[in-house]
Formats: sequence, C-alpha cells, structure tokens
Amino acid sequence: MKNLFKGILSVVVALAMVIGVMPTVEVSAVDVSKITTEEQLRAAVAKGGEITLSDSINLSTKVTVNKDVTLNLNGKSLAVPNDTAGDGVFHVTAGTLTINGEGTINGKGNNNYNMAIWADGGDVVINGGTYTNDGAAQYETDGTTPNNNEVIYARTGTITINGGEFYGTDYADVGYPKFMLNLKDNLGGKIIVNGGKFYNFDPTEVYTEPEQPLNIVANDHYTLVNSDGSYEVHEIKNGTWTLENDLDLATAVVITKDTTLDLNDKTLSVSTDPYGDGVLCVTSGTLTINGNGTINGKGNNNWNMAVWANGGDVIINGGTYTNVGATATVDPAHMDLIYAKNGSTVTINAGEFFSETPAWVLNCHDASYNAGNTDIIVYGGKFHGFDPFDNKAEGADTSFVPETHESKQTEDYYVVSKKGAVLSVDKENLSSNVEFGTDETPSEEKNTMVLDSATFSQVYSAAQNGKEVVFVLEEVTNTQVLSAEQQESIETLDATSEVIVLNAEIHVGEENVSQFAGTVTIKYFVGKNSDKKYEVFHVADNGEANRVNGVTYDPTTGYVSIPCPHFSVYVLTATTVVEPAKSTVEFVVDGKVWRTYRVTKGADINMPEVPEKEGYVGEWDHDGENIRTATTITAVYTKVEEPVNNTDLSDYADFQLPVYTNSRVTNIATANGSITVDGYMFKANANLDKEDSIWREIIFVNEDDYSMAKAYRKQVTPVYNTWLNKNMTATGNGTYALDYANYTVTFSNTDINNYVGNTPATKMNSGSYLAYMRISDGTDSYLFPLKDIVLSDGSTLALPSGFEVVDTTTRALRYIVK
Repeated sequence: MKNLFKGILSVVVALAMVIGVMPTVEVSAVDVSKITTEEQLRAAVAKGGEITLSDSINLSTKVTVNKDVTLNLNGKSLAVPNDTAGDGVFHVTAGTLTINGEGTINGKGNNNYNMAIWADGGDVVINGGTYTNDGAAQYETDGTTPNNNEVIYARTGTITINGGEFYGTDYADVGYPKFMLNLKDNLGGKIIVNGGKFYNFDPTEVYTEPEQPLNIVANDHYTLVNSDGSYEVHEIKNGTWTLENDLDLATAVVITKDTTLDLNDKTLSVSTDPYGDGVLCVTSGTLTINGNGTINGKGNNNWNMAVWANGGDVIINGGTYTNVGATATVDPAHMDLIYAKNGSTVTINAGEFFSETPAWVLNCHDASYNAGNTDIIVYGGKFHGFDPFDNKAEGADTSFVPETHESKQTEDYYVVSKKGAVLSVDKENLSSNVEFGTDETPSEEKNTMVLDSATFSQVYSAAQNGKEVVFVLEEVTNTQVLSAEQQESIETLDATSEVIVLNAEIHVGEENVSQFAGTVTIKYFVGKNSDKKYEVFHVADNGEANRVNGVTYDPTTGYVSIPCPHFSVYVLTATTVVEPAKSTVEFVVDGKVWRTYRVTKGADINMPEVPEKEGYVGEWDHDGENIRTATTITAVYTKVEEPVNNTDLSDYADFQLPVYTNSRVTNIATANGSITVDGYMFKANANLDKEDSIWREIIFVNEDDYSMAKAYRKQVTPVYNTWLNKNMTATGNGTYALDYANYTVTFSNTDINNYVGNTPATKMNSGSYLAYMRISDGTDSYLFPLKDIVLSDGSTLALPSGFEVVDTTTRALRYIVK
C-alpha cells in the first residue's frame, strides 16, 4: 500500500509541475464560435468581432460592449437573474453591438431596472431575437415607487430595431409595459423601429418622452394591430405595396418617396389611431393608389382623415375612401377625408368617397391653397353628399373640377367625368385599331383617322344619341398651301396670317364618312399662352370656305376646340393680336422674386395674400393700384413680439399668460410646519381702481406633467403696498420703471389647494414643482416665475428645505415634495 501511494503521489507531483508551466489562456484563444460560459463571452466581447452562442448562459451582471461586436444568439438565451446593478444584459458604451438570429435576452434581475439592452454612448442594431424582462418587480425596493422596467433603453446612443419580439413587465400605474422602449429625456439618444413585434406596446404611440405621444417607427413603414395585443412593424419595400390582407394600422403610414399602393380588394384602417394624420400621410414623393379596396380614416382622434398630402403628391385611380361613423370632440362638423397642404397636389381620376361630414370630403389648407401651391384636381369619381364642382370648403363656387370635365348629381351623390363624353378619342389613349398617319405617309394624311367598323360604330352610336365625341389632332403639317380659290374665300387671310389645314376626314375601310348627327368636336394643339387670334373655316368640295362659329382657345392647355359638322377639310388661321401696353409687376419676398405678373398700364393688380412667415406679420409695400411702369412690390415683415414663456402654462388661464421675468423672492422662512414666501412682483401698465381688485395666487406646476390636475395653488395674503407707478431700485439688481407690488404667501403641503376645483388637498403629491405667482386685475392675468435674488455682495437667500434654484442663470425656484 505504501508503494502504491508513493506511485500515485509521484504522478500527481509530475502533473502539478506540468500544469505550473502551462501558459495563461489569452483572449485570443477564445473560440468565438463556441461560447458556452460567462468568462468566454466576456473575453470575446472584449476582443470584438463576430460571436456565436453555443449554450445558454446566466450572467452575474451586465456585459460591457465598447467595440464593434456581432452576436449570433443561435437559439440560446442570456439572462441576469441575480444581478443587483440593473445596467442591462448588455451595456453598450462605445462601438456597435449587432444582434442576429433567434434566441432570448432576459433583463429580469434583482434590481430596480431590469434592462435587456442599454445604449450608453455606443449603438445597437437588433435584427432578431426575443427581448424581455417579463415578471420583473413592479415596484422599487421601497414598495411604492413604480419600476420603469425598460427592456430597451437609449441614453446617448442609437438603437435600430429591424426585427425581433419584445415583451415587457406592466408599469404599475398604467397596466401595460409603458417603458418597454425608452429614451433618457433630452440627451440625444434615439430608437428607430424598422421592424419587430411588440406585445402590448405601440411604438407609434410612446408616452415616456417630453413629446407625447412620440412615434418612433421609421417613415415608409406601417404598423399593424394584431388580435393578440401585439404591434407589428413592416417596411414598404422597393416603392410598391400590394395589400394581401385587410390591415388595421396603429397610425398613419408616412410616405416619403415615390410609392405605388395596390388596394387589391382589401381594407386599410386605423381604428385605434390617436393622431389623426390619416391612414396615409405623404410628405414627399408621389403616392399612386390603384385597384379596388377601402381606406377607412375612422380612428380615435379628432380628424379621421383617409389621405393627407402634406408636402408630397397623391394620385387616386380607384378605391373607396370613408370615415363614416367617426366622432370628434374638437370640431365634430369638420373632419377632412382627403386633405392637401404644403405644396401638394391630389389628383383624383376615379374612386368613391363617403364622409361623416360631407362638406369636407375634399379640402385644402387655406393658406397653402391661397398661395397657389396646393391643389386638388378631380377628373373622375363618385362623391356622396359633396359636389367637387362647388366646393364651399375653399369658398363658394370654388371648383376642383377642370373646365374639360363636369360634375353631375344623381340621387345623393355627384359623378365627375369628361364633359358629355361617352367616347373620347385622344392620341395618347387610342385603342390599337385607331391610327394616325405616320412620317412615312403623305403629310396631308398625317391627321386622318382610320377606324375599323367596331370603333366607328361606337363613335356613330354616341353621336347619334346626341353625345359629344372629341377628336384630338396633334401631329399635323402646320403649313399647307391653299388653292387660290380657297384663299379668296377666306376674307380674313392676309400676309401676316398663319394657316393650318386640318384634314378631319374619317374613313371606315374604304368608305369616307362625311357627316352624321350629334355633336362632334375636333381639338388641335397650337401652344399654351398664345397671343394670337384663332379663326376656323370649313372648306367645301366646291372651294367655298364658310366661317365656323363657336371656336374657342384655352391658353392653359394650348388647344383650339372646333365644332365639326362635317368630316372634311378645315382651315385654322392664326393672326397676331396687338395687345395693349403692359407693365411688369414683381412681388419680392425675402429678397427673391416670388411671383411676376403682366398688367395693362394704368390698371390695378389683384393683390395676392402675403406668404406666411412664422413669428411675423407681413404686408405689401404697395397697394397695387394704377400700375403704369415696371413695379416691384416687396413683402415687409414685422416680428411678432411675444412674452418669453418656456413652460406651457396654457391650462392655467383662458388664454396664454404673458410671463414676466423680474419678480423676486426677498425672504423664505419656515415655522410650525408652514412656509412663508415674501417678495415683490412687477406688472407693466397697471390700471387698477383700487388695491383689493388685485386677485392673486401662487401656483406650483409639476415639471413632468403641466396639466391642471397635477398643479397646486394658494391665495396670497392681501397686498400691503399699493401698485406704484414710479421707479424702484431692487438691491443688487438694477433700476426698473415698472409697476410692482409686495406679496406674502404662507402655505403647507396639507392646506394648499388643488388647482382643479380649488379644493384643499389632503397632501401635495411627491414631485418637482416650478413656483409661479399669478395675478389678475379682473381683466388680464399675468404670470411671474418666483426667483431667488442675487444680492449686491454676491450672496443669495438661505433657502429652507424643499426649495432649490433651477439653475444659476435664471435663479428660478423649484419646490421639491418628497
């Protein structure tokens, strides 16, 4: 036995010697494709590069990422079940962490934060996986303060979510994972959602940021509301979107590039949308809507729009548009179905339109429409309870229908179509059996139409039934020599006349059709904004030429329209018209020519509205009357001076309160549980009959929620010095020629009043409050932020517990209730 023990001992010693000389394992030795332990994961992350999990790992605490790392979850999970710090499973301080594949990252731990991902200086790209802290404690260790429990949190980095599933713990006060995706307020962090599935959390409606609600879904994406309570984000790829199913979106899809939507007999809706930006909001590019299907703008908002063109253009070629059944609290009689603003044009070629408020089926933003850069043009469609030819939304007798089209009422709806047209033969839209001549055919035949029997029968039937048939002739020879007899019979021809010969013959096979009943019009393009006078003569076979009455010229389209009683030769003459002398008028805005007009000398010009400029009131420097020479009319803008007001206090009066910045606190004292604040406040242009007419109160405004329900107030004891209309010297703070009054207010947390209802509060809720003085002379109200004064020796007030200075520049006071 001894010899055996001795042998074993020698082996152990030898092994120990071998182990003692083995090198320490370096980071470079980690197999990044086989990560199975916490130590291996930390070493691989410290090195950077691509990493693949080969086993699920429970971490002791967060893994810090400060290099570019790509992690493949590989179906495994990472968790921090016993972590007390709460810095997340991954804390990204620099570089970019990219997460791919299926697997789970669980932030639930033994702490107050329970984060899965924290971007804190670095960036994160999430392409897949499941992220959760489900089951985390709803309250912090004090048992009363709700945990935010952010699953994904960005402080100063950017988190881009392209895929994955996200589950969070319900926030105690609201009953859903309010902080599932959260940003540190005002530090510049970003979360951009391009995809993913979020359970019981709407990424288009985030209520944790200063801007509420905030939509963090990327443009050109849409968000679905699923029956399981999840919100699913999808991208519109390659500018085309064909609906495969009925979709109920969380909010409007923002379109920023050329996009074609095929409704494909499906329905798009936004039944729970709180914003009211429409089902489709087009901010740039052109959205073209094709196919049958329905777009329903009825949602949980005040506007209930179906389509909003807000900087981009929209072309509607079909579909049904509705918001019937919608309700609104702001303006229930005005809900726009199709709305255009900011330089947009909506073109409607077809579709059916229903609205809960029919007067607003189609509407343009007034200022944009009056500026001439926004329009809705209707070429077709069926409008229930709304006549687009008489759109009172833009003023009586305003028409969205061009002159070439008409609106006809049938029962309770209006149908827009081309004027009188059952069949319109247009060179750009001809059927294959209608041909113009080509360059190979003789020039005199270039404008001869050749119709087969089927097409001609349509034309013939339409004309026989009194309908208008329009032939548009474009490519004809513009100069053809008439015979001497023909020229003599056209009495207006002279050396200055331009002559165009139109051969408006129609052939059916070998047969020439000379005439049939009904109204037929031929149109010929001569050019837009021509300054010529156009006349037309029909030339008979015997050489006689007879004037054709009813000829019209549209300078905006460039077409001459000619009633055509015979299918034969017509002569179009163009004679230059000597216009009266004109003067050029230029309207200049901000140093640039905005619009240019030509006005007959001595005439008045119809003055346009001055373009809007935020924060300014504009007027022209000329009345536009008796323009006799070249004239420049310039927009003069005057800045609107508004009182400085950095806090939204509109809830605290019937109108926005002006804020005066020079009120001061001269003393703050505490005694017997009460706080007494003394000071003085300024008021410009005071006009008070007597001292007691001054109504006054101190207001404490919650910094996180400015609503009246979260504010408190206390009446101020009577002013013990009358309003003065003389100079006052405020020690260490300069001289003021202002009206002022001294004030004293005494209050405690238990006897101050709720703002709503003016009832005593049991106790002020904990929180941070800005302190303001509000005074009124019975007519106007004024607001004074209470400020700690800096004395001439540089010292400040000794502030009791609960009061602090917001910042050293403004010296405004904050009151903290714990």
